[in-house]
Amino acid sequence: MRFYRAQVLLDYAWSVGVCHARCQKRSKSQTENSVSRNYERLKPRPRPENAVILTKKSVAESQLEMAISLWFQNADPVPILVLAFNAHEILHALGKRTPIY
Repeated sequence: MRFYRAQVLLDYAWSVGVCHARCQKRSKSQTENSVSRNYERLKPRPRPENAVILTKKSVAESQLEMAISLWFQNADPVPILVLAFNAHEILHALGKRTPIY
């Protein structure tokens, strides 16, 4: 009786696709591919006329300007710190790539 129950469970697991390692990998990759294909189809298409061109330098400048403006408005210090630190990181990374003569 135990053997019969175990065999029924194994047959069910095999039919679902969770018993064998190859079956798990195949079903996982197949579902990932189908999900990504469906997601790609639903994504909005870019429109060049509505595109905004951003550079790292311009993003860092705008973050720093916003942090300074929030500072003088006596706003919450956490967003000020985050904006200033993000701008610092971007400018630091840009400065590391620039050769000094």
